[in-house]
Amino acid sequence: MRLIKYTTKPGRATENRELIAKVFAGFEELQLPDLQYAVLETAEGDFLHLVETTAEGSKALQASPAFRAFTANLEDRQTAPLTISELKVVGNYGGLIDQ
Repeated sequence: MRLIKYTTKPGRATENRELIAKVFAGFEELQLPDLQYAVLETAEGDFLHLVETTAEGSKALQASPAFRAFTANLEDRQTAPLTISELKVVGNYGGLIDQ
């Protein structure tokens, strides 16, 4: 599982949310079985993308028109480059994270 984190520039969070909503609508349309994806937003404007995927799921994600539109100007919406971290679940109560 990967965590992708970035902070949006002031005034750009709404635009970012709208683009993310289109990405998720695209997921529903494409029905990508090899992809698990969640996005969280902090009160400070940080966006946290949690991604679990196979190589095939990753290819399908990258090919998604809505995802390509989301990433096309992502750097322009950020205050600094995004960070990517590999995650390992060490505890999970109540099924918050599918394992």
